[in-house]
Amino acid sequence: FPSHDNAGSVHSLGLTSTGTVVAAGTVNGTSLTVDGWSDVVSIQAGHKMSFGVKSDGTVLFGGPTGSTTKNIVLAWSNIKQITTTYQMVFGLTKNGTVFGIDSYGADASYSSYNTIGWTNIKTILGCSTNGYLVGLKNDGTVVLTGVNIPVGADVSGWTNIISVACSTNCIFGLKSNGTLVATGVEKYFSPLS
Repeated sequence: FPSHDNAGSVHSLGLTSTGTVVAAGTVNGTSLTVDGWSDVVSIQAGHKMSFGVKSDGTVLFGGPTGSTTKNIVLAWSNIKQITTTYQMVFGLTKNGTVFGIDSYGADASYSSYNTIGWTNIKTILGCSTNGYLVGLKNDGTVVLTGVNIPVGADVSGWTNIISVACSTNCIFGLKSNGTLVATGVEKYFSPLS
């Protein structure tokens, strides 16, 4: 499910129905470089950077011109969605695999963000405040990786999930029957039980 609006640390992006992107906020003028973007199907406002995914699977970038991140993501192809965690960028491919880089351009799979083996992923969600990544699979199950995962978070038994959300302390899943499940620091979601 592509984003239609998205907030980063200091700016926000909006995706119009015509595939163009609008931006608001300020990062010395660099993150807001979305002028001329077209044919965009998904957006992500990252930490002082803007990302767009075009319908052909290529990536657009707005941010510091000398950024290592820029040089790498502009070479990505077959992308369906991009998400970010603090100083990490992840791409979901159209075939359902996930890969990422850190702010220095290093492969994220060799860090605490191991997505090797993630397959049949429908959507990804980065929790930028803590630095973890949630993957919703096509079969309704959920996978999780990263640093600072909420204490007690366990999604291994989740099934029939159609949407996910995350916060600093919790991960939430909406089931196909309309019920909500949550995991993490219990005091933040115990009223759901």
